[in-house]
Amino acid sequence: VGDVCGKGPAAAAVTSLCRYTVRALAMEESSPAKLLGGLNEALLRHREGDQFVTVAAARLRINGADTELVLALGGHPQPLVLRASGKVEAVGRPNMLVGAFPDTELREETPVVLAPGETIVFYTDGVSEARDLASVMFDLEGFLESCCGGLSAGEVAGKVRAAVLDYQGGGRPSDDIAILVARNTGSG
Repeated sequence: VGDVCGKGPAAAAVTSLCRYTVRALAMEESSPAKLLGGLNEALLRHREGDQFVTVAAARLRINGADTELVLALGGHPQPLVLRASGKVEAVGRPNMLVGAFPDTELREETPVVLAPGETIVFYTDGVSEARDLASVMFDLEGFLESCCGGLSAGEVAGKVRAAVLDYQGGGRPSDDIAILVARNTGSG
């Protein structure tokens, strides 16, 4: 999941460069941190102005009943895990932006384990920085704890999107919204 700085044709070009670079790198590289390091190099080579991206990359592996994810974050908001207990936990270690600095060290995390019934939510700042009419930011953690336990991945994504739009007054979002949800259904 990623978010490009800016709007319009320049941002669309960076998005395209990121998409195809990540796809190409992922054919040879399984480490999310190394994948983001390669993306950082590509963006720096093709840089025009102050363009950069935030990215959350993960490698997912089924391990018996559990699902393991290895994360690397490049300036991106930390994903949230909704545990089977109903508690929400931020995971991943924040790193520098991608495409902004030449010597960015992108560290990989130890695996995050999702037990059966647990869900991870990746999102862009259009969700976490959504504000109501009084400029109070949306509380994604609180929202997930209050109503999303036991829901399917699609239901969680739909509820988050609807809640963010409603929170901002029901109109168009003030920023791009991207939500990616993965749930360990326990079905192997």
